[in-house]
Amino acid sequence: AQLRAVVAANPWLGSRLHVLPKQGWPGWRTEMRIPEDLGVDDVFLDAGDCGIRPSMAYEEIWRAWSGTRLRAAVRAWATKTQLFRVAVTSTGPNGFALVVELNHVLGDGDTFYKVYGMLQPGAAIVALSPERKDGFSAFLADSQGASDHLYTPSLRRCVKPVIGMVQTFCKRAVQPPRVFSVDSQWLAQQKADAPACSTNDILTSALLKGCGARYGIVPVNLRGRIPGIDCSDAGNYWRPQEILDDEFQTPLGVRGVISTATAAAPTCAEQKRGSRRPRLAQAGRIGFVTNWTAFYRDLDLPGCEQLLHMPLMRSKQMSRSYFVIFRPAKGQVAVWCAARDAGVAKGLEKLPVFSASVGMLA
Repeated sequence: AQLRAVVAANPWLGSRLHVLPKQGWPGWRTEMRIPEDLGVDDVFLDAGDCGIRPSMAYEEIWRAWSGTRLRAAVRAWATKTQLFRVAVTSTGPNGFALVVELNHVLGDGDTFYKVYGMLQPGAAIVALSPERKDGFSAFLADSQGASDHLYTPSLRRCVKPVIGMVQTFCKRAVQPPRVFSVDSQWLAQQKADAPACSTNDILTSALLKGCGARYGIVPVNLRGRIPGIDCSDAGNYWRPQEILDDEFQTPLGVRGVISTATAAAPTCAEQKRGSRRPRLAQAGRIGFVTNWTAFYRDLDLPGCEQLLHMPLMRSKQMSRSYFVIFRPAKGQVAVWCAARDAGVAKGLEKLPVFSASVGMLA
């Protein structure tokens, strides 16, 4: 009943991608359409028993689910299949896994967790707005912030990062992802040493240094930070903020970049050109860190005890290392880690920031 109410208030969750003809090159365009007879069955799946068990390591859980998971946007576009789905699969006697999937075409982490939180029985159902705000793209094109960011509308400014990512992509295969819990005592000590810094600042600095990155990228959620974009807007309203090598050496350096990420654009042409450009060697060793902890919502189903909450994905990222900071349970912090280098992947296990692997539920 709760899922039915969520879909009724947010029918865009049932959208499908359609290809339509268009004048000029490339001769087609993509459009999202909501099925006329949309119902809860269009976004729900009883997956039966896929073989997931509480004692499995993270990689085993991923393999067990990979044949059932929602497909990437290109596949969804070609087959007109779901972009959002709630699935249930057995994990053995008296246990089940609830898998909520949202294609990035529909929204970002903020959107995902708003929808996820509405699945809580009795939670308020909010109709999010799927209408794309026209001014957002213009803001990204115009705004540099007091700190420059990666995707500026100039080939000259982004060519080195792009070449660096391609070099990384061609060199190594992605290592199996791991999930580690953050050592609460270590984190408390770091906060005592840097009281002006947030958990995000501390972890971003530690992760980028720990993976040997020379160039960092962090997404910045712009809801409530720029005019016209607020918490009721579903979609992708974030921008990639770059953090250079000398900046992420300390949590305070990260704080300095993030705190100015939405500042007004410089007016001076010299400032707009900027000097925060990485060398090619730096751009080829990219670390990407995204933080979902602020989005977390509790989901307490009647008669059930949640053992673990975690992202279920395997990235084919072009960056050297990719991290997702999240909450496995209320009041806890963990990190999903994927690396393109076996040595880096092995070294992550030894970082003092981590206390244990949470790849197993038991």
